[in-house]
Amino acid sequence: MKKIIGLAVLISAVFMLAGVSFANGMVDADADGVMDDYDLCPESIADVHMCEDGMIFNIESPKPNRYLTTQYCEDPFLWAVVIPKGRANGWFNQIGVPTMAETFGCSCLQIVDIMMYETGEDLDGHIKHGCSKSLIEDFIYKMACRMQCDAGLEAALEECSWAADACHTACCEPLNQCLEGCAGDADCQLACFENLDDEHQLCHEQCFQECEENALQAYRVCLDSCL
Repeated sequence: MKKIIGLAVLISAVFMLAGVSFANGMVDADADGVMDDYDLCPESIADVHMCEDGMIFNIESPKPNRYLTTQYCEDPFLWAVVIPKGRANGWFNQIGVPTMAETFGCSCLQIVDIMMYETGEDLDGHIKHGCSKSLIEDFIYKMACRMQCDAGLEAALEECSWAADACHTACCEPLNQCLEGCAGDADCQLACFENLDDEHQLCHEQCFQECEENALQAYRVCLDSCL
């Protein structure tokens, strides 16, 4: 239960930090139901495609209780779990499965490719029979966590562009005073940087480099926590 709650929190944080919107006008080039701005897996092909002329299996031999993506004709993709024989009519059940948004627009086969690259593990069984629930959960956690780290790094580096604000060394005092007098006006702040002499400019660059190094170190720690 804790892991499921953790996944929900991470995914929600990614939506907020990335500013994701599903407003009209966004593009879903591979028609998997996930807009391109949030799709980690472009050019997705459903693991099983169904239409009036039959079924095409890109998963070699689906096994009961394994998960895969399905598409009916040109409809958006849907995750499904393979039903054990004799339990119900049909092949798949779509109750209690992840959404395409939760798997960042990735099919089972694409998840396997990414996780094999990330972990170096042999996941051939998932290629042949479909993805296990635990593999999908691990993938969602890792990708959501990593995207949260990326968003955090981007925000930190944006702050570093004004690193002199946080630089309390004596050489930056003239810049700090200039910035304080701007009262948040962007043009004024830009003029402060442009008017720096060489010595103060070097000071600003050193402050930025120190801030950048700290941001990258925090990013590496964040990525380590995603393992």
